[in-house]
Amino acid sequence: MIGYAGLGVTIGNAQENIKEIGCFVTKSNEEDGVAHVIEKFILSE
Repeated sequence: MIGYAGLGVTIGNAQENIKEIGCFVTKSNEEDGVAHVIEKFILSE
């Protein structure tokens, strides 16, 4: 699913083989990685 998403985002503390699939690696879930992606790709436009 990450590969088909258009912008495949993986969380920073995911397994390395998963992070290699995504287009962008964000911060970990403990560092509010989802909020970081929203700010970077949605709110900044």
